[in-house]
Amino acid sequence: MTLRRSSSSRRTVALALGLTALALTAGTAVNARGVPNPEGPPVGTEQPTLSSRSVPIITVNGRQFRDLDRDGQLTPYEDWRLTPAQRATDLVARMTVEQKAGLLVHSWRLPQTATGFELTYVRELVATRHVNTLITSLAMAPKLMAEATNSVQAIAEEQPLGIPVAFSTDPRNGFAVATGMTVPRVGTTAMPDVIGLGAAGDPKLTRQLADIVRQEYRAMGFQIALSPQADLATEPRWTRINGTFGSNWRAVGAQVQGYVSGLQGSDDAVTTSGVATVTKHWAGYGAQENGYDSHYYYG
Repeated sequence: MTLRRSSSSRRTVALALGLTALALTAGTAVNARGVPNPEGPPVGTEQPTLSSRSVPIITVNGRQFRDLDRDGQLTPYEDWRLTPAQRATDLVARMTVEQKAGLLVHSWRLPQTATGFELTYVRELVATRHVNTLITSLAMAPKLMAEATNSVQAIAEEQPLGIPVAFSTDPRNGFAVATGMTVPRVGTTAMPDVIGLGAAGDPKLTRQLADIVRQEYRAMGFQIALSPQADLATEPRWTRINGTFGSNWRAVGAQVQGYVSGLQGSDDAVTTSGVATVTKHWAGYGAQENGYDSHYYYG
C-alpha cells in the first residue's frame, strides 16, 4: 500500500510557504513589470536599499545582505536575488514545527496603549508563540502608526530567523466606523464608503483610490488589507451593506477587480510595494437569515 500525504497537509504546507513568501517579498528584486517572479531563476541583481535594526549587514561579492540568522554567511532565504518561492522554501526547511504553526495563525487585535502597542504581549506572541501575522485596529497619526509597527518589527528581527511581521488592517479610509468592521480614519485620505464607490460605477476610479490606500498602508507599516468585500447587498437588514459595492454581481466583480489591482500594485500579483488583499466574505454572502451577521454569535 502506498501512503500519501493528505490534501489538508499539503494545503497547510502551501499556506505556510505563501505567508512566508509574503513576509520576505519586501526585500525581493522584481521583473521588468515590477512583479515578483513566483518561480524560476533569480529575478535581478540590482542592489536594494537595506536597513537593519539589530541584525548585521554582510557583504558577499560586492553585494549587501541582511544576516537574519546571524551566522555570518549568506543563507539562501537572505538572498534578495532569489525568487520569493525559493527563499520561502529554504526558510521553511529551517523552521521548527512550532514556528511553522505560528505562521498559520492570524492573531486577534493587539492590546494597545496611548502611544502604541503593548509590547510585552507582542513579545510573547512573536517570540514564544511564533505568530507573524498580526491584525490591529490602532488608529493614530501616520507617523506615530509607523513608529508603532516598527517597534513590533524590531522584536521580530531579534528572533533566531528574523522573520518580519505582516500587519493587517480593516478599512480605515471611509466615514462609517464599526468595531470589528472598520477603523477610525486618522490621517488617511477621506474616501466614500465602498457602497459610494459602487454608486459611482467606475472601476478605474476605484483602482485609483485603492492605489492611494496602498501607499498609505505601506507608509504606516501594513502589508495586508482585510478588504475588499465582494459580498452582494441582497438583504437590506444586513449591517454590512455599506461595505459592499452593491447588488449587481457583474458590477461588483468589476469593482472588486479594480480595488484588488490598486492595492496589489498590479493586475497579476502583489508587487514589492503592494498590499495583499483578503477578499471577503464568501460567494453570494449578504443574504443572511433575518439580516443577522455571521461574524457574531447571534448570526
